[in-house]
Amino acid sequence: MIIEELIAESRSDFLTVLPDHSVMETAQLFGQRRTAVIVVCGNDGLIEGVVSLGDIAYSIGEEGAEAVGRPVKQVMTTDVISCEPSDDIESALHKMNDLGVRHLPVVENGRVVDVVSHTRALEVLYKGAALDFAQLRSYVFKSGGRY
Repeated sequence: MIIEELIAESRSDFLTVLPDHSVMETAQLFGQRRTAVIVVCGNDGLIEGVVSLGDIAYSIGEEGAEAVGRPVKQVMTTDVISCEPSDDIESALHKMNDLGVRHLPVVENGRVVDVVSHTRALEVLYKGAALDFAQLRSYVFKSGGRY
């Protein structure tokens, strides 16, 4: 299955902020929406980075209360690893595992169209495997056959 099919099944409700949003405003969004990552996009809609709860916690841990007034562009991760809608789910999961991240922005022409989480991708693969197993089982244990 490819990422585009996963998105078609269930879009995530991902959040974006502008690079000049303050760390405090971004932290409040995390609290309101209970999300783990927020995508940072410029006025042109192109992805510039991602900010995680960890990025905010580390900045506050290093700078204290002063960090909350800074723009989020100063604490975000700029070397964003992403995937495309045409990528398969397994390669996205391998990418996440290799890099130690739990979320990948899905980017098309520089714009984020969704964010895929590790959990969401695994759930889709699990459902597919369960269906495959059920189908195989029906072939093996078919009742009423002549042989």
